Amino acid sequence: MQICICDDEEIMLKKIEKQINSNLHAIDTSYIINTFSSGIDLLHYVDNNEVEIVMLDIEVPDCDGFAIARKMSEKGKKLPLLIFITNRDDLVYDSFEYRPFCFIRKSHLEDLNNHLIAAIEQIIKSALEITVRSE
Repeated sequence: MQICICDDEEIMLKKIEKQINSNLHAIDTSYIINTFSSGIDLLHYVDNNEVEIVMLDIEVPDCDGFAIARKMSEKGKKLPLLIFITNRDDLVYDSFEYRPFCFIRKSHLEDLNNHLIAAIEQIIKSALEITVRSE
């Protein structure tokens, strides 16, 4: 499972990565975490790799989180689960346009624990679903 984190604050990138590592180590699942301080770099990576979860800060100088989400959806391929992690509480309703899995305030980063487990469960469940079409 590939998880990408995009935040222009190096300290926040490390905090989120540490939080993910402690949670996923506890449930014994294999994963790769990729961190990006540039939205453009993240978009290039997602275009060329299969990523299951993307955690986005909304305020990234070169390409904000909403623009990143919009550009990923325009590609026409399966979107990763989006988790917005930001200080901008006032943008929670604006984020709904991009159908995020959840919206987490940086001041409540501990909320990531339960949301991350739920996101992984949803990914596993969707991988097990089979669609059969019959005429």
